[in-house]
Amino acid sequence: MRKGVITILFGFFFLDLIQAQLFEDSSVLTYADQMPYFAGCENLENGTDEKRTCSNEHLVAFISDYLVYPDSAKSAQLEGIVYISFIIDERGNVLTTRVLKDIGGGCGREAERVVENMPRWEPAIYNGGPVKVKLNLPIHFSLHDKEPDLAESYNISWGDMKGKEISTKQIKENLAESISVRNALGETQLINELIFSFEKKRRIIQARSKGSISSELMKVVKKAKRGGTFTVTAMLQDSGKFFYVSRSYRVVE
Repeated sequence: MRKGVITILFGFFFLDLIQAQLFEDSSVLTYADQMPYFAGCENLENGTDEKRTCSNEHLVAFISDYLVYPDSAKSAQLEGIVYISFIIDERGNVLTTRVLKDIGGGCGREAERVVENMPRWEPAIYNGGPVKVKLNLPIHFSLHDKEPDLAESYNISWGDMKGKEISTKQIKENLAESISVRNALGETQLINELIFSFEKKRRIIQARSKGSISSELMKVVKKAKRGGTFTVTAMLQDSGKFFYVSRSYRVVE
């Protein structure tokens, strides 16, 4: 029987989490028009939030079921994050696994073993055809089973937007600034999804992007008017769970 807790962390499709060495094969991409989907969601429409969420959930479930906390790591009370880099080829097979960061005690090899035994993925698509892509996957080994309210320990910051009241001018002036989310230690976290919403008189305008301020989000900013509420929401992932962190501003002029 396994002891300890194994949780899986991954960003919006595992990219840009850490800077890894490039593979020598120049045909391997780090981004595609459609990133790979983990097995089990083939009946859902490609390119939808529903399918991406399904893929993430199946991946978490697979690793949680198959990854075993090494006895040597438990004996040494080793905890932390192991980073694995790997390639998904044009047929969806896992190739060229590599431990980018290890915590010792056999955790790196165990994480690598599970990745090597993953079922075939739906391959990435670029310019209309399947391609090889490189993915980075962090896996968090923890010996303590706890269910914290994750959102409470994270804060959103965006340029010089402080307090609870802002003007439409302030929002527009900060579009050139990046939005960041930090944990209780002040460490910047990867944003999986970014959501802008504006509510006034029970009417809500909302748009989503994959972690950056897109043209769709800018359209929400243009609709923001005095007397409404403008909200910035970031979707994060921690301990194998997705959760949302929000910050709302009252638009005063």
